[in-house]
Amino acid sequence: MEIITLSQNEQAAYGGATHLVKVLYSDLTAAATTQTLPILPASGTLAAGTIVECIGHRCVTAFAGTSITAVTLQVGDGSDPDRLCTAALDDLIAAGYTAVPSSVTTQPFAFASADAVDALFTATGANLSVLTAGEVHILVRATPFITL
Repeated sequence: MEIITLSQNEQAAYGGATHLVKVLYSDLTAAATTQTLPILPASGTLAAGTIVECIGHRCVTAFAGTSITAVTLQVGDGSDPDRLCTAALDDLIAAGYTAVPSSVTTQPFAFASADAVDALFTATGANLSVLTAGEVHILVRATPFITL
């Protein structure tokens, strides 16, 4: 997994996202059908008051593996795994773009206590560990709350 902090020009180009998170199939090693990865930050937590939002994602390479019939992505936090993006929006077995629609009314969201943005991957048909291909880029905005 790679987390890229976007420049101001890139933020403007990517709809205000502050970070681009690249997740490869090889990051998903669970001998299970689900795996949660902390994607922002990769370890530790964001401070209480940080305002977070999932802008969308791009499935660069379709996720595939023996007997895998679907791979879904949810983006949320420790309290709500799909607070920022629901699985219904994100089937990763086909390459393409998904913008999180305005119908996802739980974002932007301000952390009441320190937490991380998590990505929950779910496979249908086999465990995630059998994946042999796949790459998704997730656009996230994280803004610290500043008291003036």
